Parts: sequence; structure tokens; C-alpha cells
Amino acid sequence: MLVVKNIKDTMLCELDGQALYQAPLPAVVACWNSEGIEIVSEVTRENGWVLDFASTEDGATCNAAHPVMGLKFQLKLTCYDGDSIDAIVEKDVFAEEGEYKFKSIRLLPGFVSGYEGDGSQLVLPCGTGGICKNEKKTSAEYKLPVSYPYSAPHCSMPLFGALNGNGAAIAAIVDGGQFDFYLSIRTCWGDRKQYSVDPVFELRDFRDERILPEDILVHFKVLEGEDASYAGIGKAYRNYNISERKLPTLNEKMKDNPVLQYSSKAIYIRCRLGHKPVPPTILEQTPETEPEVKVYMTFDDALALVEECAAQGVGNTEFCMVGWNYGGHDGAWPTVFPVEEKFGGEEGYRKLISRARELGYPMSGHDNYWSACTLSNQYDAADMAKDHDGSITLSGRAGGGQYYQFCAKQCCEKYVTPRLEKIRELGVNGVYYSDVISVAQLTKCYDSVHPMTRRENAEWFKKIFKKQREFFGAASSEGARDWALPELDRAYSIAGNVSTALPYIDEDIPLYPIVYHGFLIYNAFRSAVNIDSGDDTYLTAIAYGSMPTFYYHHIFNPDYYTGADGWTNDGDLVFGGKEKLKKDVRVIKQVSEDAGRISALQTEFIDDFKRLNSEVTETTYSNGFRVLVNHSMESYVSDEGIVVAPKGFVVVG
Repeated sequence: MLVVKNIKDTMLCELDGQALYQAPLPAVVACWNSEGIEIVSEVTRENGWVLDFASTEDGATCNAAHPVMGLKFQLKLTCYDGDSIDAIVEKDVFAEEGEYKFKSIRLLPGFVSGYEGDGSQLVLPCGTGGICKNEKKTSAEYKLPVSYPYSAPHCSMPLFGALNGNGAAIAAIVDGGQFDFYLSIRTCWGDRKQYSVDPVFELRDFRDERILPEDILVHFKVLEGEDASYAGIGKAYRNYNISERKLPTLNEKMKDNPVLQYSSKAIYIRCRLGHKPVPPTILEQTPETEPEVKVYMTFDDALALVEECAAQGVGNTEFCMVGWNYGGHDGAWPTVFPVEEKFGGEEGYRKLISRARELGYPMSGHDNYWSACTLSNQYDAADMAKDHDGSITLSGRAGGGQYYQFCAKQCCEKYVTPRLEKIRELGVNGVYYSDVISVAQLTKCYDSVHPMTRRENAEWFKKIFKKQREFFGAASSEGARDWALPELDRAYSIAGNVSTALPYIDEDIPLYPIVYHGFLIYNAFRSAVNIDSGDDTYLTAIAYGSMPTFYYHHIFNPDYYTGADGWTNDGDLVFGGKEKLKKDVRVIKQVSEDAGRISALQTEFIDDFKRLNSEVTETTYSNGFRVLVNHSMESYVSDEGIVVAPKGFVVVG
């Protein structure tokens, strides 16, 4: 039984009578003084805080006040179900009675932790997931962003936890303030050489803005026995998503939805048709100064690819024409029409879509509701997101020059529906892809006419996905941030690479797939794009429940190919003549056959992942099926006599 009570003027958390955590330090507060200087204060009596601990019927509270700074707040811990605690700081309990202003609050420092050499581990949401073994690390502190700012590796879930090495684990789920927090990882710190991961909530970014207008909530669940593992932590969040967020499964979303039914069994082929120079040579373009479009593929070339796939019997496949719009890829958002003439114009695009439909292949749309450039005749500075200083928020540079970031509210209300109506009329009929928004950071808008919090940013993005689902049946985007579900149906990638390459990560794990397989169709890694059957990254992606992706002319912007985000492939997939096309499609067909072997598992949960040895993994699904993957150059024979070919995999069930 898990209980929290007041004892000796501290909060004591006990599990079956054993102390799990004692909190003489309920929080660490950062604030600004009257001169705007940032101060960090541990909330202890030694630092001038007046602390009032009290037991309640189902937990304990701590009222904290600093008479000199004039700051007050209350932390409330509530126990339920015998294994769960909610740590809550309600928005209305923050008080600022002087000139000091709250900046951030770190809750329950050290609650999720372990010690040097005690066998404990931290479980973190970076990439697809990572393990920090609490041993042999230098003393250091690291900041791991979650919803913002954009950084590599991506963290797509407000989930973290720890295994204590003695048959127990704790899962921590941030479900209030989750769009305005980051994780602080500390390794080998203090006299006891502690390792910990703490949630730090940014209550405001600037001293003169309002405090975070929502309650902070962290849900802690203690796990024991077979559930005391990283898989158990992932399943705890999955169950929370079902019970608390009411998240529908892929199976539930697929009912009466033929678009999603097809997509769940389909590989994905993208064709970058062309673009203007990137990095751009002219930042603020006009119709008179914009550069010429470089053509990689025409609609006729794409049609040849589609017909060759049909001729070789490639199975379920979704095609996406990247840059079909005016100016090519990122040519002049939010302007999309007329269809780019250099690729064959509207007539060529319609012909391609119609023929693909005849052959049984849907054609996905490719769109962007993140960026706008001044070249567009639809550009309106009033609809752009504004920074704190009133300037327009920048959004990177691409073929159309300098891009500026839309305010998601303005974009959703004014631009989405008219565009989708015109694009649907072209015949586009597959899962609809919108660039960027489910991979990038959530952004505040400081425009006085349409201000927006990060939570509201997420809500407006979800409305954009919902509109895409209304028009086309299903929505897809670039990343897999979990706030986008259930409106998001398919993700271009979860992570950049198999390895996060972080100094505190000892093992990369499929934490995200354990949580979200069966809710979302995904490609696990950007680095798995264009990877052939048998490659180690490809095999790991298969083990993680990934559906493969091919991308003609994937490598196009030299600024992107640093290797840090999974963009580097040894060789791009480039459109060539007939013989090359036949060779390309033979590879695609092999991969599509591999996908066909696991496609029936897309609607199942992943319940466990084990490394049977250094080269062989086993993924267990909720229907009892298993996928054995062999990275070795030699055959593997299991104790059951199952043979897995070198650089291959088998589905057992």
C-alpha cells in the first residue's frame, strides 16, 4: 500500500511501510527580483521559507511561503488505488505579494531517483526511449526539453520513471503543465552520489507576462513484480491514456474508415518533385525575383514509378508528391495554386492521381500550415505568431526564402478549410500529410489580438488535423509528439536515429512504441528512410513495429545533413532511367513484402521487448505474436527451434 503522510514536519511517502521518499525539500523555485535578476531558491527553512506540512484524509499538503520575497504556493499529494500519487499545484495557489515574480518550479526533487551502483536506472523519453544506468557517470546536470524548444533528440511524451533495482519501479506522467516543462537529469550528485530526473515547470518566460494559467499535475504510479521494468512504465502510460485521456486505439479509429484501414497495411513512398535553391539565395522574394524551380521528377516520372510498382506487384503503398504546389517544395506557402507547371501542371497531377487510383494506390496530399513567406499573395503579417517583443516569429529558411511562423489559431480559422476544399477537388484520396507541426516545438503567440499559450497552440494544431481527417479520412505529419493524438493517424518518424548519443544514455529502448503502437502508424527513425531490407537500422525499425518509408530525392538541403537528426544516408534514392527504376522497385517490393508480414500487427499493442543476446531481439505483441529479429551474420536458432536467418526476422504466432 502506498501512503503519504506528514511526519516530523516533512512529507513522508511509504510503500508497504518502507520509506520511498521523504521531502523536507518539496520544490526548488526560480524567480525574478524587483531588478529582474533571476534567483534560484531551494524551498527550505534554511532559505527563509515558512513551511507548513499537514496530513489529509488521503495524503498530505505543504504550504510554502517566503515572507521576504512575498511568494506563496501549496503542493498537494493525494494517494489512491494503493499504488498512485498525484502531485498537484493548483494555478490559483501561486501568490506574489511583493515585487518578486515566479519563473519556474521544480517539483519533488529526487523523488524519481537512484544511487551510484545500487542497480537502479532512470527511464527517459528521449528519441524512442532511453535508459540511464546509475553508475560510472560524472557529476553533471542536463536539460531535456519535451514540448519546447525544438531540439534533438526529440522527446515526444511527458513520461519518465525509474527502476530501483530491487523489484520496484515508478512511472511519472505529467498531465498538467505538460506543454511548459522540461526534465532535469542529474548524475552522480551530492555526498550520496544520487541520480535523478525532475520535472521543471516554466511558469512564465518573461517577468512581465502572466503566470501559467493551468494547474500542474504529475501522476506517479509505483510498479512491482513483472511490471517493474521500462516496459511496465510504458504500459502504465498506455493504460493512463486509455482510462484518463480516453484515447481511441487504431482499431477503434479504423472502424468505417477505409483510408486508415489501407494505411495501416501500407508502406509510404514520397517523391520530392523539385524546389527552388536551398539554402535560399533570396530571402524576401517577389514574383519578379524568385529563383527558378529545380526539377527532380515530373508527374510523368512519378507515374512511371507508380506503374512499375504495380507491374512488380508491390503491395499496399501510399504515394505522396512533395512540392506539387506552386514553386515546388516550400515554394510560396500559404500559396499552393496553381500546381507547379514545371512538374506537369494540374493536368499532369490529376492524371497521376487518377491512374494511381486505378492501380489501387492512394495519393496522399502534402501541405504546410506552419510557415508563410512574403512572396505569397496570401501572406498577412497580422496572422503570424508574435514574439514577446512584438516581432514576427521566424520559421526557418526554405525555397520561398525567409519563412515566418503562423499563429496556429489564425491559420486554422482562416486558411485550412478553403485550401482543403480545393485540394480534395484534385482527387487526392490518401492519408493527408501536413509538414512540421507534430515534430516542432509548441509556441506562444504574444499578439494582443490573438494571444496563445503553448497548450492552446497544441489545441489549434489538433483542430487542423481534425479538419484534415474530415476531408480525407486520416491525418499525418512529420513527428510523433503525443499531444497530437488521437487526431494524428500516421507519423513520418518518432526519432532521428536509433541512438540518441546522449552522455547519460546507456541503452536505447522502444519506450514510445510500447506506449503508442496500436494507436498510431509510424516510421521509427528518419535514418530508416530508404534503408534496404537487412540493414541494422531497418531491422531495429522492424523490431519497434515501424512501417517502412522510401523517399525519392530525400537529401536536398545541405544545412540539414549534419547527422545529428538522422538525415544522413550513404546514398539517396534518385530517380533515373527505366533500368534503374526497375532495380529501385525490386528493393521496394522486398520491403513491402516484409511490411506485409507485420502489417496485421499494426493494430496490436507492443507488450515487451527483450534482447535475447547481443544480436537478437524479441518483440512481444498483445495478441501473443512475437517478432524475432537477428542482426547477426549467422542464423539464430531459438530454444523452441525457431530459425531466424542472418540479417532477417520471423513472425511467430
